Amino acid sequence: MRISKRFVREIVRSGLLVVLSLLLVLGFYLHSNFYSLGFAPLILGGTVLTFLVISAGRVIVSGRMPRGKPAGDLTFRQEEAQRLVATQNAAFIAPLESNVPCAGETIRAEDESGVEFARLLAVDCQRKFVSDVTSDEAWRAGFSSLGAFRAVAREEWGLDPDGTVSVVEFRHAGAGS
Repeated sequence: MRISKRFVREIVRSGLLVVLSLLLVLGFYLHSNFYSLGFAPLILGGTVLTFLVISAGRVIVSGRMPRGKPAGDLTFRQEEAQRLVATQNAAFIAPLESNVPCAGETIRAEDESGVEFARLLAVDCQRKFVSDVTSDEAWRAGFSSLGAFRAVAREEWGLDPDGTVSVVEFRHAGAGS
């Protein structure tokens, strides 16, 4: 019988939450000793400990360290937004002149009305000629075929086969807030 990695991760996270709960109970027990230190140490120590407990709880529950502010915004059409939400690892192809993220940057994904629907982490960014984009990349970017991608590149973006595009692969970094 083989135990899945996901199950093991959930067990470890649950165990860490139990340890955190025990520390909180121990903290309540030892709380009376803080009063003997005085008001200022009580406020400073309590603030620091509360911050650490909340931060530890966030990391344990989410399973990852917070990544900070997004590097920028990208606006997607409604069909693209639905595809990005439904797909775990998705690609995005845009003309090189457009504002695309670099690998490692988190972006705020918005629909056309400006509502954030996801945070996406750019895991890979490549510059390619239109003629070098593969059918798999075009399909993962939401195009029905390589020919459909090349038609959009030619007609909407004004690019010939030697034109340059950015191919960005995304992974979900968390839900929009």
